[in-house]
Amino acid sequence: MQVSEKQTLPLTDSALVEFARRGDREAFGELIRRHQQKCIDLATFFLRNRGDAEDEAQNAFSINTRATRSSRHGWGGSSPTSASC
Repeated sequence: MQVSEKQTLPLTDSALVEFARRGDREAFGELIRRHQQKCIDLATFFLRNRGDAEDEAQNAFSINTRATRSSRHGWGGSSPTSASC
């Protein structure tokens, strides 16, 4: 599916994960946009420091970016955000 086709459809997270596994940076970016705040909120709950939580959420997304680039199989069946947060 081409980028133009994706833009006309409201994609599920599962569909975006499949695109991201194939190297689609826009799909991965959309997953980050959808889930970044949830990850920050969860990290803030545990760390009790918003700045540290933002740093750790960024680290989690960075790890997934590297993993996606190094493996065609991406996250092994789970979503990148659930694997991180």
